[in-house]
Amino acid sequence: MAVVDIKTQQGFQKSYIGSIDSRIIYYNGVPIPCFFDEVNHSPDGFNWGYNGSGPSQLSYAILRHFTNDSNLTRKYYIKFRREIISKIPMDREFELPVNTINEWMVNL
Repeated sequence: MAVVDIKTQQGFQKSYIGSIDSRIIYYNGVPIPCFFDEVNHSPDGFNWGYNGSGPSQLSYAILRHFTNDSNLTRKYYIKFRREIISKIPMDREFELPVNTINEWMVNL
């Protein structure tokens, strides 16, 4: 699997940040979309820390945002949920570095 080119911009975080209070996921301070028009697992939005509908929606959204490739995302987002998203502690905010996603994709 090809490594996604990570743009290095000074002053920008290189992580996805999940807010426990709002369940909004940020990248560079901007909320990422849910992509409900492509996949709708969870009308309630994102969640993490288990294998369910909220984590499925989050997996799809992060991979889709990260790769900008809906076909690739559809192929791998359940595996991403199982191996990465479900292991994030569910009772607190999280930070998912893009390097972690890149490393995961290299090993597909």
